[in-house]
Amino acid sequence: MHLWDSLTSGSSHGALYAWAGRRYEKVTWRAIVQDAHTMAGALRGAGVRDGVPVAAVLTNSPHTVRGLLAIWLAGGGELPAAVDVAIIGAGFAGIGMAIGLVRAGRRDFVILEKASGIGGTWRDNCYPGCSCDTPSALYSYSFPPAPDWTRRYAPRGEIWSYLRDCVRAYDLERHIRGDAAMVSAAFDEAGARWRVVTRRGEVRARVLVAAMGALSAPALPRIPGTGHGSAIFMIETQARYIVRCLGLMDRRGAATIEVTARAQAEYNRELRRRLGASVWETGGCRSWYLDAGGANRALWPGYSWQYRRRMRRPDPEAFVFGTTMPSTTPPPTTARS
Repeated sequence: MHLWDSLTSGSSHGALYAWAGRRYEKVTWRAIVQDAHTMAGALRGAGVRDGVPVAAVLTNSPHTVRGLLAIWLAGGGELPAAVDVAIIGAGFAGIGMAIGLVRAGRRDFVILEKASGIGGTWRDNCYPGCSCDTPSALYSYSFPPAPDWTRRYAPRGEIWSYLRDCVRAYDLERHIRGDAAMVSAAFDEAGARWRVVTRRGEVRARVLVAAMGALSAPALPRIPGTGHGSAIFMIETQARYIVRCLGLMDRRGAATIEVTARAQAEYNRELRRRLGASVWETGGCRSWYLDAGGANRALWPGYSWQYRRRMRRPDPEAFVFGTTMPSTTPPPTTARS
């Protein structure tokens, strides 16, 4: 059977049209153009040249097209009523967090993405010359690394393709829900669960991970080819820390975990002391790194290896654990560090 026939018949036919019906129920030209650019960029990132007829792509690159459509359509599934972990965002932070959960033997989670596909900043920013300002060898997870970058500073298409490869490698498609922008999130003290309201419905979760990126809102640069970077090393460190906090909760039979006021205050004082005399706060900087009060809340004032060492394992004394609640999801029996 021809690939296109297989994609538009049987169960694939239902998935395709169910997704299209949801996506374009209130159709706008903006949505159609965005999705067209998304698929075109995905195909370019997978090595398909501009000007190649669609029929040729379907015939000569069936695995590429099938993989792209699988991820593109993955967000069409129904929202789960309840999960152990809800992750907001399907960019580097969200995908990295999900991989960390899978590697720790945890599968009860959902990734809520506001767009129709994964990628975050590398999906949304598609201006000419868009690339990373961090060396490619450093701009990948340790699991799995990407050894085949074509440039020292990878172009946007390659980075986006790498993220899609990670989704496929760790079977994350089933966990992704697209077009599910978060409207609100509130913690239900009585039930010890987060109530996350999205544009597609509501999800309840024991743990909520905010993995929204700061650079996913497209902007038109005044200088063509301007790029940007992201701290993948830091993201991976944070994801590992969260996974270990989940393990700490399981071992104590806790429903909630919350940092103590004393630990938070001590940490903030240290950051303020180290950042207060830096160029970010004394040199007239007016970047997005600073909050409304002029304080830097976005940067770590040291080396990345120091950050990883600091985040190596959670200190139980720095947290308050909530009342034990009955759980429908048993803790994982196996885990990898």
